[in-house]
Amino acid sequence: MIRQPRADLERGLPVASVSIQPLWNVLQACQFLHISRNGLYIACREGRIPHYKVGGSIRFDPDELRGWLESNRRGPAVRP
Repeated sequence: MIRQPRADLERGLPVASVSIQPLWNVLQACQFLHISRNGLYIACREGRIPHYKVGGSIRFDPDELRGWLESNRRGPAVRP
């Protein structure tokens, strides 16, 4: 959750109520998707996977990756 300084609250300024989760780097996305770095870079270059360019780095929103993974599932769901 975003925290604002107490002075902002006392002045009656709006309070942020948005939770922001950090973006994942390439290694974290690879571990989640169980694919190689090269495979992830290729998927990004081809526009097949949602990603962001931040400076010279590629970043991934965990919720977007989960949604992308779910929408690209083929066949019945596998239950552990």
